[in-house]
Amino acid sequence: MPSEITFTAGFPDQTLTTVLDDFPVTMRAKWNERFGFWSLAIYDRDRNPILTSIKLVQNFPLIGQYSLSQFTGELIFIRMSGTKDRPDFDSLGGDHMLVYLTKEEFNAL
Repeated sequence: MPSEITFTAGFPDQTLTTVLDDFPVTMRAKWNERFGFWSLAIYDRDRNPILTSIKLVQNFPLIGQYSLSQFTGELIFIRMSGTKDRPDFDSLGGDHMLVYLTKEEFNAL
């Protein structure tokens, strides 16, 4: 079952902790006001960066291309409702959700 990563709508800079494939991480989502998109950074428990500046593109695999050793699954920013062509400021934690799929779940799609 995909893991939902729950951010809160209406906050332009958010941090949360979660676990991906038994690996604890901190995620930071930031809204880029100038260009109108959300970006994501992933850090290990000591706040060392694993990946930064990941643009949240809806319905697109976000991290699999990097062949990370810490976790092997995939993050996808999914539109859950509405008809927006592009996510906006209110999307994260609103009509869009960030989910983590294990490698097996992603390959089964």
